[in-house]
Amino acid sequence: MTGVHATEMQTFLTCRLQWFWSAPKPRGLYLEPVSKHIALTFGTAIHEGLRHASDDAGSAYEAFKRTLDEELDGGFHLTFNWMEEETTNVDRQEYYDLGRSMLQEYYWYAKDHDQRFRTYAAETKWDTNGMSGRFDEVREDSDGLYVMDFKTTSRTIDMEEWARNSTQGLVYAWAARKLFGNDVQGVIFRFLKKGIPDTYEKLILKNGTLTTRKTVQNTTTFHAFYHAMEIASVMEACKITVGYAIDRMENNGLTEPEKNYVQILMQSANVVYAGILRELCDHNPFIWDVPVPTSKEYLDRMEKMLILPTAKLMAGRPFVGPTGLGTSSYDSPCKWCSFKEPCRSVRRESSGEYKRILHTQFKERSDQ
Repeated sequence: MTGVHATEMQTFLTCRLQWFWSAPKPRGLYLEPVSKHIALTFGTAIHEGLRHASDDAGSAYEAFKRTLDEELDGGFHLTFNWMEEETTNVDRQEYYDLGRSMLQEYYWYAKDHDQRFRTYAAETKWDTNGMSGRFDEVREDSDGLYVMDFKTTSRTIDMEEWARNSTQGLVYAWAARKLFGNDVQGVIFRFLKKGIPDTYEKLILKNGTLTTRKTVQNTTTFHAFYHAMEIASVMEACKITVGYAIDRMENNGLTEPEKNYVQILMQSANVVYAGILRELCDHNPFIWDVPVPTSKEYLDRMEKMLILPTAKLMAGRPFVGPTGLGTSSYDSPCKWCSFKEPCRSVRRESSGEYKRILHTQFKERSDQ
């Protein structure tokens, strides 16, 4: 049996009941829902795509699509809300488009922001001192090593607070120091928002100019806005529509005089939209990093006070019923929990009902 997983410890400290039902045997029952949530499946597929993102955006998308198809073809009935009993068929094309957009945007973001990093280790499984887990990536910066952990999310608020209070991040930093030494400086959570940036269709106005609405910094990215600026410049230079401008630009159909004129227009546009471009370059509303630095002294203290004592307690199979339920700064820990229905039955002290729900709506995982 492997050690206690970092995410398992976070569940244990949040809700003992959820932990008992989901933890690997012999600590828990190791159950998973028969009906898998599309948000979890999509996140798994995006993680697979990110493994190939350093190659090119096309390879990343193909890996994402292959994983998503395998999951959806696996016989799961996917629902959009754990509280709904009826299932809903998933529009695959909708998720293909979302995944392609997220991975394309990530590819451009990484090219701009990750030049200072060197990949030190990738997809590293670890098992030490009764704990286990897997690092998405370990990167080397000028001041040392950082564990990089990718998270997909549908929201942007409160994520920094969540990251800095994350037990998973604490355990990852502690384990990385055990494996790689004191050069480990902490964890960087990289959040990818589930959303498609506004493209040129929404950024170019009917008169051929670009939008300057105040909310544009939260709805698009630098690359999307700059691309729209290119299209608008070609439109003005050639006096043609958006479709023709894209065709001539992408197929290199511009004459030399037109190319020179477009270059002049782009320089002028850079001046006009300088504030928007600067804001979008400094802040990407769809991808952002939250670094969580940790010192050796802090990790040594947490090892003695929290990590090792909790791992020992969990190994002793300490099921004490539905205790430990509470709230977190990110959101209610119950929001995405798959055990909400049987949990309600336990709270109503209906043992027969919650056992029936566990028997009919859940199954034992087979990957232990």
